[in-house]
Amino acid sequence: NDDENDDENDDNKDDDKDNLNDVRRYVRSYLNHSGVKKQIEKWQVSDADFVEKITKKSEGNFMYLFYVMTDIKEQKLSEDIKDSIHDLPQGLNGYYNKHWDFMEKSYKDRFKEIDEKVIRIIAALHTPASISYIAEISKFPTNTVSEIINLWRNFFNEIIENNKQHYRIYHRSFYDFLKRKLHFDDITSFDTQANMLIVENMLNKLHRRKA
Repeated sequence: NDDENDDENDDNKDDDKDNLNDVRRYVRSYLNHSGVKKQIEKWQVSDADFVEKITKKSEGNFMYLFYVMTDIKEQKLSEDIKDSIHDLPQGLNGYYNKHWDFMEKSYKDRFKEIDEKVIRIIAALHTPASISYIAEISKFPTNTVSEIINLWRNFFNEIIENNKQHYRIYHRSFYDFLKRKLHFDDITSFDTQANMLIVENMLNKLHRRKA
């Protein structure tokens, strides 16, 4: 997974002065975006305060900036963040946690049994998988899998193979978050729950071929 290794050593320099200045420049580059302007108005902060607060909250991590600035640009901040810039999550792990908790509350009737299961399967597969293949393993309808992928769109990398969209986890940091959140022993050797479903699907295919 190329994305997993892109900035493997970035954590060592996240709080470096030069890196933080790069963060400030990155945030400033969005100040004229209409969605960002709108949010600055709602939060009632100056442009300078906005830049400094986002920089501090990011802890110098550019994946955090990618997610948060996308949410701000597209006006997709969760309700509990819309009123105050101080309510933004602290750091990338804080962002993942807040998003996870928000989705769990929003889809509580199905989250554990359906949404979480789909995410676990995509993480366990490691290689890009089509919606139909994920549906086949999870035994959920393709439209359900498609809806979940759209809800978590920022966390998946879309790759076109044979004119079909395939998905995998976008960044190593999200694997690390899942490892902590779902208590995987080692994400690289799959979590047991998802791995059993994948193996079961392979065995069923073999059985059908023999029959």
